[in-house]
Amino acid sequence: MVLQLSVVVNSVSLVLELWPATEAVVVKDGGLVLREWVDDDCLALVHLFDTPEMDLRTPLASPFGLDAARQYVDAAHRVRRELGALQLAITTDGSTPLGDSHFPHGDHWSG
Repeated sequence: MVLQLSVVVNSVSLVLELWPATEAVVVKDGGLVLREWVDDDCLALVHLFDTPEMDLRTPLASPFGLDAARQYVDAAHRVRRELGALQLAITTDGSTPLGDSHFPHGDHWSG
């Protein structure tokens, strides 16, 4: 899995340099598909982030409900527009989010 993730990270670095800001980002490599968060992911975000572990280890809202999920998706889009950073859903099928990834641009980081 580490090798696959490093291949994807290298692909995302290239995406940050070359991808037009007006097009949705989708990176497929090493059996993983990273893509931008969309509004239809809100329920999946609640399932991923509304857990005791996430509450303990992250600064995310708790409880993490649908409103927090919508704000999270909006923030991911805003960070890309304004800072050129990427916040992508990790999937294996391009559909079902299994996790979240952050790729800062320069000194900027979203969260």
